[in-house]
Amino acid sequence: MSVKNAAQVLSATVAQDIEDQNWKGTSELVRFIRYVNKFFDCLNGAYAAQGTRTRNENLAPYTDVDDQRFDWLGVPNPNRSEPKYPSNEKPFLQYLDDWKSEADKSNKSSKEKEKMQLASQTLVGIEMSIKGFADYVRFLLNLEEPPRYLQGRDTQFRGPRQNSRTS
Repeated sequence: MSVKNAAQVLSATVAQDIEDQNWKGTSELVRFIRYVNKFFDCLNGAYAAQGTRTRNENLAPYTDVDDQRFDWLGVPNPNRSEPKYPSNEKPFLQYLDDWKSEADKSNKSSKEKEKMQLASQTLVGIEMSIKGFADYVRFLLNLEEPPRYLQGRDTQFRGPRQNSRTS
């Protein structure tokens, strides 16, 4: 599945629609979709006003190394003792670890346990992406410029433009 399709299927709109249907046994599915949707949003804001225009603060540019989205993703600032994420949610990486632990504790065969969770390669990839993203953005925010980081514009820090005709 492509990322574009995943982002459309694992969206807040789909989660809300499933919840509105009142189908039995879908509460954890809705929770998973909401977590993944927020994860995508935290890593994919494309322009400065997107968070404001869409009324989705997770799409806003990063402006502070202590942004609560880092804590929610599971990479809190090591210089701070208390995380800054909503108390009713656990960090995304912890949510995924808890899910894996729950599946591993079951009395099912190893093949059945694999079907109950995301592939180990996917989990490692998500963790590497989150930790790399958080370190990268924090590094950039600690520089004199820029005052913010737009998730979808990581080419913005290559330095001053060079005129290809004079180079």
